[in-house]
Amino acid sequence: MTSWLLEVLAIVGATVHTLDETPPAVATVLIDGSKIVAVGPDVVVPEGARRVDASGFHLLAGLVDGYVGHDPDQDLLYVQAGTTTVIDHGNELSRVFDQRLDKVRDATPGPRLVTAGATIDGVPPATTAALVAHDEATVQAVVKTLVEQDDAQRVDFFAYQSNLPAPAWKKLVELAHAQKMRVFGPLPKAATLAEFTAVAPDGLVFLDAFAPASGDWPSLDLATLEPTIRAFAEKRIAVVPLVRGVARLAETPERQVGELELLSPVFAGRWANEWALRRRSTDPGYRAKAERVLAKQRELVKRLFEAGVTLVPASGAPHPWLTPGAGLVRELVEWQAAGVPTRAALVAATRGNAELFGLGARTGRVAVGFDADLLLVRSDPELTPANLTGVEAVCVRGAWLARSDLDRKRAELAARQQAALNAATRPLEIQAPTLPAGDKLLEGYAESAVDGVRTAGERWAIVKDAEGATVFVGRRFVPGAGGHQDVELEVTQRVVDGALESFRIDLKTSKHHLAVRGLWVLDQMRVERTLDGAHVDTKSTNERIACLDLDTVTTYALLARFEKRKKFPALRFHAALELEVVRWERAEQDPGTPGEWSVFRTPSGGRAAELTASGALSRLVVQQGSGQVETKNLTVNGPGFPPAAK
Repeated sequence: MTSWLLEVLAIVGATVHTLDETPPAVATVLIDGSKIVAVGPDVVVPEGARRVDASGFHLLAGLVDGYVGHDPDQDLLYVQAGTTTVIDHGNELSRVFDQRLDKVRDATPGPRLVTAGATIDGVPPATTAALVAHDEATVQAVVKTLVEQDDAQRVDFFAYQSNLPAPAWKKLVELAHAQKMRVFGPLPKAATLAEFTAVAPDGLVFLDAFAPASGDWPSLDLATLEPTIRAFAEKRIAVVPLVRGVARLAETPERQVGELELLSPVFAGRWANEWALRRRSTDPGYRAKAERVLAKQRELVKRLFEAGVTLVPASGAPHPWLTPGAGLVRELVEWQAAGVPTRAALVAATRGNAELFGLGARTGRVAVGFDADLLLVRSDPELTPANLTGVEAVCVRGAWLARSDLDRKRAELAARQQAALNAATRPLEIQAPTLPAGDKLLEGYAESAVDGVRTAGERWAIVKDAEGATVFVGRRFVPGAGGHQDVELEVTQRVVDGALESFRIDLKTSKHHLAVRGLWVLDQMRVERTLDGAHVDTKSTNERIACLDLDTVTTYALLARFEKRKKFPALRFHAALELEVVRWERAEQDPGTPGEWSVFRTPSGGRAAELTASGALSRLVVQQGSGQVETKNLTVNGPGFPPAAK
């Protein structure tokens, strides 16, 4: 933070929109540190205060985005569009709570972060970071994991995805409400809309639940939904409509192409590929169909609003072409097109979202005692939400960022992303993994990519050690970007008499070293974890584990050589490498598929591995939510495995 934050800041001459019963009026807003200490036309500016002349501009509370997947690399994109708080509906537990800390939020400065921690889902999960709950018992354990923590590691609310089984979903809502916490998510695939209103979570994410069984939105008779809409209003079930999710399909993204330069290479590649795929795979009437669906969804949003249902403005960022920051304003423009009054939309995007997610006493208002989260725009925002795009300055918890500051930070971000793109084309420098003494059968180097952009590299080797065991070793490096740290993962799996006998995992970042050691002894796989040399815990399982469910290419060479069971247990590791035994199933290969492929069904999604005649992995495709990660060996050396015994 800059030194002037210790001074009193006076914003003078702006038309202040409190968005309550008080009409907009020219006033002075006085800020001391991070708090608003005075608001009014006759406020005296103290001697020595920093004075900002905002005459002719309009001041309102900073925006609150009700649904995002937070990425620290995108903090500036939210702030420069006036979004000072974001509601994160699920993330990587290993980093999201650190990102929530005030000192981290203030560094950019970035928007305040309210988070569900990790989303809760069934099989397959929507993301690899999801916590999987198969039934009522497992969802109870998951809730315990998310809630029974100190305040620094405790979630702010619960979020779930549509694959969560209905009994587990109902138990989640029950447990959340017993904790006096809110729970949000879509309609579970195994539940009906009537069941949703009966169970009454606090919020429905997306409008898909209201679609007719045929999926033909234009044919939907909204009159048939009146009882459901009344029930939503009576039970105070909020709705995150995300109309922009359909609206983007009814247009081309040319006007947003400039936003790609502000995204990391992975996100920019994903957005560009989504558009390329859409252009190739849609018929000439695609946009016309999207426009008909959009028209019906707008009608539904108006009905929901008129019935008194709480609507939650949200960007859905960073899904393709749903831009962090700007996406929220575009959503509000869709609401205006639907017939929601602009003032009501602004209230929903400020104090409405703040109150819904437990921040009603801190942010969302221009009032004494509230955090100085403010947005200064050039034109009256109550005329049209589009006027929110004319950002002149943003105040984030007392940090004043003028237009020149935002422009400078934007240029710096674009330069960082270009540097990251350039770095992604250069070879990664990864040290060779630590190998046991013995005969090296194979070694190589592999890289992983998402939408054609490299995300990680791995040097690996397979060794026959002096005792006759086969040892699979890989050192994987994931370069950090934005707020992410570099991560190095070294994995060793030792196979004796055709079964996994021991393993070692070392996960290193710039801050921590997490080590996991496993050994099959006395008919148990005993697993010990240490963090920075201190013992964390020791656990065990009686199952004969086949492999480690980690991102190492050697696992698939191990399975191809030694694991012949159709169904087998694997060790999966969640945040902080917490142990879980999961089931993998080897699927039958499609006779029409060329090459030697092994296909697996796993709790986190499908995986397909192509192997060479020498036993090395050639190519790996891993389902990751709605996308895929593709890994290829760029170099392979060594004689390979001897022919398998008949």
